[in-house]
Amino acid sequence: EGLDHVLFRVGIVAAMRSKALNGQAVGVMVTASHNPERDNGAKLVEPMGEMLPVEWEAHASKIANASDGGLAKAIDELSHALGVDVSTPAVVWVGRDTRASSTPLAMAVLDGIGVLRPASARSLGVVTTPQLHFALRCQATAG
Repeated sequence: EGLDHVLFRVGIVAAMRSKALNGQAVGVMVTASHNPERDNGAKLVEPMGEMLPVEWEAHASKIANASDGGLAKAIDELSHALGVDVSTPAVVWVGRDTRASSTPLAMAVLDGIGVLRPASARSLGVVTTPQLHFALRCQATAG
């Protein structure tokens, strides 16, 4: 409950990561894994199916903790610090688990992705985390 704004910002981070990787597809999995629904959150997935690099955790924290009024500035500062060309189209695939809370949270991720246009988002619907990893790897390797 109350995670919509956090998942919105996860969408922004995912789009920024895709742009930093020259538009390669990255993923966001909305899931609580094996935990209770109240522990729902997101996992960011790299093009080859790996988890987000540890150095990106600090970048994600800056976006997540920026005030609403300071969010645009935080995005701009991050893109400049990383040398990201924000005109590069972002590609983000979003999966979710079967919990009732996952659908609105996935929608919040999709809304966040749209902040960093040009960007495209693909909802994979209900998938497992390994399926999202596999789909991204297949996309990155053309099969």
